[in-house]
Amino acid sequence: MLVVMRGHTQSAELQAQACTIFYILTLGNTENTTEAGNAGAIEAIVVAMRRHTQHDELQVWACEVFFKLIVSNAKNRIKAAKAGAIEAIAAAMRSRRLGGEKCLEQA
Repeated sequence: MLVVMRGHTQSAELQAQACTIFYILTLGNTENTTEAGNAGAIEAIVVAMRRHTQHDELQVWACEVFFKLIVSNAKNRIKAAKAGAIEAIAAAMRSRRLGGEKCLEQA
């Protein structure tokens, strides 16, 4: 999934779908959460959020998957902070678009 995200950074739809897949893969699965963090999912999602700030679906799914990646994984929280996830999530929350409202629900 990360190879696809990194190879198609211009496609907001693909980035949103990748976030959705990461969400599904990490839902209730601590091993996948750890593996996703170690593989670079956090950094790739931050890049997608920054590149496609006006894509509501992407912003919402990114917030959803960040919640799953960091809620019970201290190493992923550190990675997210270093990658700029906090700023990316805050920007999505400040947005007056649907994505901001949905991201606020996850915060």
